Amino acid sequence: MSKHMLGFAVAAAMAFVATSAHAVDIRNNDDEIQDIVLSVWKDQTGLETTDTLITLAPGEVRTNVCTMCIVSLGKDEDAESVAAENVQIVTVIKGGKLAID
Repeated sequence: MSKHMLGFAVAAAMAFVATSAHAVDIRNNDDEIQDIVLSVWKDQTGLETTDTLITLAPGEVRTNVCTMCIVSLGKDEDAESVAAENVQIVTVIKGGKLAID
């Protein structure tokens, strides 16, 4: 492997580690399956989001789901929601409530 290719590989690996190290994780500590909506802002205005629905089984963890987003329990307008960013861990606790670690 040439020095140039090695340097590129090291830089790419470091970028991947840096990116994944600053992302939100979600874990389900509840005994029930949970539908989670992730809302990520489309631009800097913060007016529009792209929403993604994920389903978490009891005990399941999803890593690196976003760098900054709103995490909601379910799709209802009045669903419990929290804002999360960087290295925070959002946990669904027993009883279907959200907590940030």
